[in-house]
Amino acid sequence: MKLLVFICVFFLTVAVYAAPIVLIPQSMAHPEFPEELLKKSHAGKVIVYLQVDSSGTVRTVKVMESSHPKFAEAAQRALVQWRYEPWEAHTDAPSKLGILVPVIFGARGIEPFSPEVTVGLGNILCAYLNYEVKASKREFPGEPLSQVDVFWYTGQHLSSGYAEHRLPEEGERKALYGRLVKSIPNVVKKCRRNPDSRYGEHLAQEIRALLPEVVADKASGAKEKGGSSHE
Repeated sequence: MKLLVFICVFFLTVAVYAAPIVLIPQSMAHPEFPEELLKKSHAGKVIVYLQVDSSGTVRTVKVMESSHPKFAEAAQRALVQWRYEPWEAHTDAPSKLGILVPVIFGARGIEPFSPEVTVGLGNILCAYLNYEVKASKREFPGEPLSQVDVFWYTGQHLSSGYAEHRLPEEGERKALYGRLVKSIPNVVKKCRRNPDSRYGEHLAQEIRALLPEVVADKASGAKEKGGSSHE
């Protein structure tokens, strides 16, 4: 499945340009947990590829991986409504940008089950990462931790069109990937100590800055701060 995701992302990645366009969300509908799966305490994961054009409209919502068809439907239904701040497309700016968005239904994995839905790599709960690490050691004991899905998707994001657009120097992106791999044991330790924290909190600042949901958090925080100043 990981190989399939990589191949699809490779072919769907849009052209890279020099202008530092940042995907800044204006509205992000949150996926709803399918009722019948919620009643069964059925956790799952969906990986969605989004392509956004310069008007800020989501033009492509493609499910790359899903543990259940109803999870895929719920994720598509929400993410197709997302809107970003528009940008001016010209010679040095792309007309489209593409990103991968993980959606976790049941934020802690199978046990203990949680009805929370998290969206975006950086927002994944450490409890879910702990669950994936445990499952990987049980099912694939010889695999390095870098192959655990959460880390693997982070590595793929660092080689994506969006990351390449934000950080054009290939050497810098390779250095960031090396830094990610070296940090994995420490991230795992921190997540074990604090399962309620978010995975993104334990990444290097330079990696965290390339995650679109971090921009969303900053934008949301700025709006809240701006709103409170008028109260």
